[in-house]
Amino acid sequence: MDLKGKDQKIVGYVLLIAGLCIMIYSIVSVANVFMGGDVPIEILHASEDQENTTTQPTVDESGNATMPNMDLGQIVEPMFPLFNLMGWIAIAFFLLIAGQKMARVGIDMMKASIPEQKKIKPEKEKRQQPQP
Repeated sequence: MDLKGKDQKIVGYVLLIAGLCIMIYSIVSVANVFMGGDVPIEILHASEDQENTTTQPTVDESGNATMPNMDLGQIVEPMFPLFNLMGWIAIAFFLLIAGQKMARVGIDMMKASIPEQKKIKPEKEKRQQPQP
């Protein structure tokens, strides 16, 4: 289906406005997260049963300090907020690029709907052409 003229211009405007809205949403949502007004999406969740386990070193009768056995989950769980923030930034960056591409396609469609205008040569160029 080939869109001509007015239809192509309307679709171009719709794509431009949709792309700008997506870009504005991603910028505002990232700004809200960094300003502390909003929480990024939780991709990784901390389990409740591991929060109650103690990670403090213990001292035995001879005075030696021993660390409790920690699994990888207990080491990585404190970094979950950082991972969630980085994931949200990656998603917002993707939305920003997608909005930019949509807006660019809309602008190109609007430009294509404008009819080509013939260029009129000035009188000076007509006179300077060599005659055969």
